[in-house]
Amino acid sequence: MIFCNFASKSINVYTMLTKEEVLQLLHSKESSRVERTVSTTDMDKFQEAICAFANDLPNSHQNGYLLIGVTDNGDFSGLKVDDDLLKKISSIRSNGNILPLPMMTVESYTFEEGDLLVVEVQPSFSTPVRYRGRTFVRIGPRRDIASEDEERVLSEKREASLATFDTCPCFNATLDDLYADKIIEEYIPKAVDPEVLSVDRRTPEQQMAALGLYDIRNNCPTYAGLMLYGKRPKQFMFGSYIQYGRFAGKSTGNKIVEERAFYDGLAVALPKLDNFLEYGVVKTKPVFVSFLREEQVKNYPKDALRELLLNACMHRDLQSNMPTRFYSFNDRIEIMNPGGLYGKARPENFPLINDYRNPIVAGGLKVLGYVNLFNHGITQVKELLKENGNPEPIFKYDDINVFAATVPIVGPEDFYYDNVSVPNKEQSEQKEQKEQKEQSEQRGQTIEERIIELIKKNPKITQAKMAKALNLNYRSYLTRIIDTLKKENVLDRVGSKYQGHWIINEIRVDKGGQRWTKEQKEQTVEDKIIQLIKENPKITQKDMAKALNFKSRSYLTRIINNLKKEGIIERKGSDFNGQWIVLDVIIGKQTDYRQGGQRWTEVDKERTNEQKEPTIEDKIIQLIKENPKITQKDMVKALNFKSRSYLARIINKLKKEGRIERTGCNFNGQWLVLHKS
Repeated sequence: MIFCNFASKSINVYTMLTKEEVLQLLHSKESSRVERTVSTTDMDKFQEAICAFANDLPNSHQNGYLLIGVTDNGDFSGLKVDDDLLKKISSIRSNGNILPLPMMTVESYTFEEGDLLVVEVQPSFSTPVRYRGRTFVRIGPRRDIASEDEERVLSEKREASLATFDTCPCFNATLDDLYADKIIEEYIPKAVDPEVLSVDRRTPEQQMAALGLYDIRNNCPTYAGLMLYGKRPKQFMFGSYIQYGRFAGKSTGNKIVEERAFYDGLAVALPKLDNFLEYGVVKTKPVFVSFLREEQVKNYPKDALRELLLNACMHRDLQSNMPTRFYSFNDRIEIMNPGGLYGKARPENFPLINDYRNPIVAGGLKVLGYVNLFNHGITQVKELLKENGNPEPIFKYDDINVFAATVPIVGPEDFYYDNVSVPNKEQSEQKEQKEQKEQSEQRGQTIEERIIELIKKNPKITQAKMAKALNLNYRSYLTRIIDTLKKENVLDRVGSKYQGHWIINEIRVDKGGQRWTKEQKEQTVEDKIIQLIKENPKITQKDMAKALNFKSRSYLTRIINNLKKEGIIERKGSDFNGQWIVLDVIIGKQTDYRQGGQRWTEVDKERTNEQKEPTIEDKIIQLIKENPKITQKDMVKALNFKSRSYLARIINKLKKEGRIERTGCNFNGQWLVLHKS
C-alpha cells in the first residue's frame, strides 16, 4: 500500500495486493474492513457490502475488502473464477445502483485450494453513498442501514473532504435561490427509499445536505444544488447555462436567424430543452418512395442530440465562464462544453473509459432518469445517427479546455432549411396558400375547381398525386379543402383508402365560390331553406339537412344564423314545439329570393325590368346623402334591421372600398359619400 494526502488526511490508494497480504486477510477476523462470502450470485449482498465500505463510517481512511470464494472461518470454498463472474462483479461499479459511483477494483487470485475473487473498495469522498436509495454502513463485522445521525456524520465527512467542485458550498447563495419545493416533492422521493423516507424526521435542509445539494455547516446550497435546482445558477456560476444559436450558413460568421438561452437549473431546463429539440431543432420532411407511400426523413435523431446535450451539461467545468454551446448550422450541429476529458478518461481510451467531474450532478441526473451512467452514451449516439442515415459524428477531445461534438445533417442542407431563415410549419403553409391563390387567380380557377378538374380526369387519384399536381408541399392544406368539399356535398369518397375512388355530385363551382347542382341552378341554398320553412313551419334542422342532402349540420346552422341576423327568419317557441316564421324585411312585404342570393320585396317585384334594383349598399348611401349625420341606430330602424352587427359589417366593407368615410367623433361627426360612389 502507498499513501497520499487529501484534505489534510491520509488515504490508501490502490496497489495490487500480494498473495501474502491476501492470506493475511483470509485469516484475520471479519471486521469493518473485511467481509467473506462463498456465494457468487447474491448481487444485493455484494452491492450492500461495497456501499458500506465506500461510506467508511469509522473514518479509518482504509480500504475495505469483499472476499468471494471463502467461508467465514477463512477456508477456501473451491471456487473457480471465470470471465463471466469477473465481468458481473466488475459491472457493480457503473451499473447505476450505487450512487455516487464507488471507487473499487476487482482481482482474481489462484491458490492450490481454489480461486479467490477480491473486491477492494476505497472510501468515498462524496458520502453518503447509497445503494438503491439506502445508505449502508459497517458496524464492526455487521452491515446495516445508517440511522439519521450516522447519515449526518457521513454528510459532514463529505463537506470536510470536498472531493469535487460541485460539492463545495456556494457562500453567496441562500435556500431561496433553489427550487426547494421541487427538491422536496420530486427529487428526494426518487433518491431515497420510501421506507427510509417514511421514518426520516430530519429537516428539509438536512435531507438536501445528505444528497449533496445543501451545506449545513455554512447554511447555503452547494454548486451541485444550484446546477440541478437553481432558479438562476448563472448568478453564481457565470457559464452555467445553455446557449443555442441557429446560423443561416456554415459558420458563425453567417447571420444568426434564431437564438435562445436556458438559464434554469438542469432539472427545470432539461424538460424545456427536450420540447425545443422536438419542435424547434429536429425537422421532418416527407420523401417520395412510391405512388402509395411516403417516408418521413429527419435531419437529426432527437435522442442522439439529447444524449450529447446531457453529456455536455453533466461533464462541463462549473468554474468556467463559457456556456454550454449548442449551435445549429445548415450542414451540422455543434455541441461544446468547457472542460476536456476528466480523470481516468484519456484521448487514447475514449470513449471506453469515463470519469465524472461532477459526481453529485451526474448522480442527480441519474435519479431524475435522464442518464443511466452505463458509459454507453457515445456508442448509443453513433448507433442512432447510423439508423437515421447521418454520417459518423466527430468528437474533439484533444483540447484540455473544451470537449466538442459535431453531428452532420442527413441529406442536402436545402432539404430542410431556406438559405436565410428557417420558417415554421404555419409560416410555410400561409406562404403556400398565398402562392396557390395567386396561381389560381392567374389561371382563372380556384383551388377547389382545380381539385374537381383533377378528379374528373382521374377518379382514382390519390391525395399525394393531387398535392404533387397542385405543387403543394403540405398535404394538410389539401386535406382541409377536401374535407370542406365533402361537408358541402360536392365530393364523396367510395371504397377503401387505396382501392376506392372519388365521386363528384354534379356540382358546379363558379369563380365566386358559389356551388350548385344542375337542378339547383335557379335556386340558392337560402331560397331552398325559405321554401322548406314555407312548406312546413315546424320543420327541424335535422329534416332540413336531410332534405338538402347536407352531410354536416354545421354548414346549415351557419346559413340559418345568417338569415336570423339579417332579420329574414325567426324561431318562435321551444326547440321541439316551436316553429319558423319568415319575416317581412322591407315595408311590410314578404321577401322573395332570386338567383345569386339577391333579395327584394313584393313592391320591388313590381318595378320594371329596366329599373335596376338598389342593393342594401345603395340604400345605405342614399340614407347618408339625405342625412350626413344619421346614426347607425337610425339606419337600422330605417332599413328595418333587427341586428346592428349586419349593418356594421356592410358599413366597414363600404369604408374599405373607399365609398364612404366618417369624419369627426361618434356623436358630432358626419358621413361623407366619396366620389367613387
